[in-house]
Amino acid sequence: MISLILATAYTVFKSEKGNAIFNIIIAYILVIPSMFVVRLNFGRYLFRSLWIIYIILIIFGCFYGITLLLVQKKHKEEVEQLNKLLKTKEDKEKTPDEN
Repeated sequence: MISLILATAYTVFKSEKGNAIFNIIIAYILVIPSMFVVRLNFGRYLFRSLWIIYIILIIFGCFYGITLLLVQKKHKEEVEQLNKLLKTKEDKEKTPDEN
């Protein structure tokens, strides 16, 4: 059961369809039931402070989401710059040289 939950969360997390931030949020939501299953199997002795695990997961998710947003923004700027360069190159090829 835990393997199925974690495998589903992993495939959603690594999915290239849709927005990456939403995929991360959905994957974290999918992981939550597996924590309860593990807690039921191993008892409260190992998981007295389960909320700490959730806080750590949320912090890592926020850092990963911020990193994704920054990388997407940089990628978009690079694509725009490359498109401008291609457009200027095409414009130069269309106009005949005066030499």
